[in-house]
Amino acid sequence: DNLSALSLPCLGVEAAVALMRHGWTTIDGWMAADAVAKVASFTSASVTAWSKGEDDGIAWCTPEPRSARTDVATWFKVGQRPASDQVFAEHILPRFHALAADLCVLMAGMEGRLELQLACYPADQHARYHRHTDAIADSRPTSRERKVTCILYCNPAWAEANEGCLRLTHADHEMGTASSTVDIEPIGGRLLCFLSGAMMHEVLPD
Repeated sequence: DNLSALSLPCLGVEAAVALMRHGWTTIDGWMAADAVAKVASFTSASVTAWSKGEDDGIAWCTPEPRSARTDVATWFKVGQRPASDQVFAEHILPRFHALAADLCVLMAGMEGRLELQLACYPADQHARYHRHTDAIADSRPTSRERKVTCILYCNPAWAEANEGCLRLTHADHEMGTASSTVDIEPIGGRLLCFLSGAMMHEVLPD
């Protein structure tokens, strides 16, 4: 298919080609640096307050199983924090809605249902999320299975020494091997998209 003919203002044709050809793609600088910094500051303050038993109106939780993952997370709901907070309402959420629209153009028939969450690996714990897929592979565009996972990294001060990369495992026919891996550095402002049912992935320990 000629993807260059598609209008994909948020995803871009180059990233779309990579996603469909390899099962994953990244876009650096997808979110403005000032918005990324605000999200990082906001999340750090809120998770710290939550860890002290303080209630700032954000429903943080510790997703299961804890033997496999160490993140804390909250889901975006209309009219509630954090969706109603300025940086999310004006910058983050509109951008993801635009991205979802592009993905629906790219993957004809997909209904564009969104599940948006904010996740954080607290600084006082080692980051870890064991190898898994985000969905059962299902080629039917209208099925309830997640089709694409999109992650925006909001780590403005990340450096290689911080570690915590996300490792993707994927079929690599070009290399003639059964599978290969690629490590995605969680650089602030970087968007990672991958096919939810096809790509095994894990967060490497920091």
